[in-house]
Amino acid sequence: LLMLPPVLYEWLRKHPLPFRIADASKGDRVIFLLSSVLLTVVTGIFIPSAIIRSSPAEFISVTDFHTPLRYVLQSFLLAAGTFLVWMNVFYYLASPAAKKIGSTAMMICSFSAVVDFMFFGKEYGLMSPMLQYDDFKQLKPADFVINAVVLLALGTGLWLLQKKLPAVTRSVSLAACAAIIIMSGMNVFGIQSKFNEIKRSAEDFTQDQGVHFQLDRKGKNVVVIMLDRAIGDFMPYILEEKPELREQFAGFTCYPNSISYGSCTILGTSSLFGGYDYVPAVSDDRPVSVKQKQNEALRVMPDTFAENGYEVSVFDPPLAGLSYFPDLTIYRDHPSINAFILKNRLAGTYDTKTTNELLYRNFFAYSLFRGAPVALHTTFYNSGKYNHSEGVSSVQVVNDIYSASGGFDGSDRKFTGTYAVLKNLAGLTSVTDSGTNSFVMLNNDTTHDVVMLQEPDYEPANAIDNRAFEENPPVRYVADGSRLVFQNPVQLMHYQCNMAAMLKLGKWFDYLRENGVYDNTRIIIASDHGRPLDYLGNMRFEGSDDDEYPANDVMYYKALYLVKDFGSTELTVDDTFMTTADTPTLAFSGLIENPVNPFTGNPIHSDYKNRPEHLIAMSPLFSPEEYTGSEKQYLDVTWIGLKGDNTADLSAWRIIGDKRK
Repeated sequence: LLMLPPVLYEWLRKHPLPFRIADASKGDRVIFLLSSVLLTVVTGIFIPSAIIRSSPAEFISVTDFHTPLRYVLQSFLLAAGTFLVWMNVFYYLASPAAKKIGSTAMMICSFSAVVDFMFFGKEYGLMSPMLQYDDFKQLKPADFVINAVVLLALGTGLWLLQKKLPAVTRSVSLAACAAIIIMSGMNVFGIQSKFNEIKRSAEDFTQDQGVHFQLDRKGKNVVVIMLDRAIGDFMPYILEEKPELREQFAGFTCYPNSISYGSCTILGTSSLFGGYDYVPAVSDDRPVSVKQKQNEALRVMPDTFAENGYEVSVFDPPLAGLSYFPDLTIYRDHPSINAFILKNRLAGTYDTKTTNELLYRNFFAYSLFRGAPVALHTTFYNSGKYNHSEGVSSVQVVNDIYSASGGFDGSDRKFTGTYAVLKNLAGLTSVTDSGTNSFVMLNNDTTHDVVMLQEPDYEPANAIDNRAFEENPPVRYVADGSRLVFQNPVQLMHYQCNMAAMLKLGKWFDYLRENGVYDNTRIIIASDHGRPLDYLGNMRFEGSDDDEYPANDVMYYKALYLVKDFGSTELTVDDTFMTTADTPTLAFSGLIENPVNPFTGNPIHSDYKNRPEHLIAMSPLFSPEEYTGSEKQYLDVTWIGLKGDNTADLSAWRIIGDKRK
């Protein structure tokens, strides 16, 4: 719109009647057209497809099962309209001199977009499927200077090349177009191949029928719940702030002195579900793929319980098939195991149409953001709204530590789809009197896909204002006087979502009591890893200066671990050293005699944790898409050592490095 008035002015001033502007040189027109094509492909196909290909499963919804390439198509159409249509309209309306300038400017912009995306803006942190960063990291002044110098040098070089060797410039532009088109085609092929693989794995499972699990009043029931990235150290403060949870969690033992053997889901889940055979330091020595190890681990408890006559139900097994969209076919050869995908299925207000429309627009907007100079990134990103003009944002925008807006008008797929599972646990529970034993294994991301919630009820809302509540601090301290003080929104959001998960679990426990299946149900609740949040002071030991992935932060490896056994009635705290790999041992205890791992043939027990030093795996490569499927060891691992069994003793921790010693 800003470009139209001067063009219109020139037209009215000089040519009151229709006219034909003299053409620029053929070479200029070719450069402008090639640059238009390059910008179209970069912003419409290359950048969106690169983001989706990094994790295709995250852009597939079980309630709206379509290829993620539809987002690429819509982005391409917007890019083509912008750069192939409108920019060429402006070009042909411009004067010959302006065309000359415009062709060079367009070429510089197109090459700059490629350079900016490929080499800058990669430090902003983790990004959700709604194209929002968990914690948008501000760049350092040096980053702006380096980017400006690189772009200035690039622009100067292209201008000189166009001026001195126009034929070479056209060849370079053509080669750049060809290269980006080929890379985009590879991305598109990779996305569609992954989608076809996921589609084949989902065809055998009818997700719309019989989605429930059984707990029996007369049998023995075992429930294992993984809360992804739940923070164990929050639990004492949660119980102080909400005393009613003490009654609801009666019978549970809290183990604050607990660890996971991995810093992220791909490193921590296999040992949680499969036991000590799948501790990374152990399984790395097995000559089978990481994918096979993950699938085995997810089957150890379901297979063993099923073979012993239990009714078995599995929900959202994490990274089954080494995919964010769980591959339920790993249970295909055991038809007695009921496997389901629940995430995004139970949120009543979940509106896929609104979400899709938002992503159709925002993928192109994201491309403009990543293709722009670094100095414009904050403006283009716009707190994850990408300058959307509607009054209520379809993604939550956090304003400060007290307030946020948008995100819960029915289109948020980040939090609502997983939180709804915990809200509907009672509706998923089928209570019977047949005397049949039952085993339930459930994974939930409520504590991982964090958002800001309205206090004190800790519920999602479109308009969040917690200033009054937080300025008159709630009871967030423990017996020794330690108090939680949140200094940034990310810290508070993690606490809020951990609280929300516990509140919903507490209500489900009340339901189990009312229906007579609480006392005869063993429940294990564990997290696969933690996260450095710096909310409890210095929890770092010596040995790392990486601010983004601080391998020396104990909070990566500390885990939430809660266990309720049959007939337990008191809520207790036990400082006994535990690891998440104890889960199969505890699940089978007293029920399965001499349990054996069906895949390795090894007895299932917890003797491994008596070793003098525990080796824990830390890696910044947390996405399963980093693995092609044949790797036999985890990638880019830094080994962390914990001597003894006291996680609070910082002197007991050390960074071993990339080789175990």
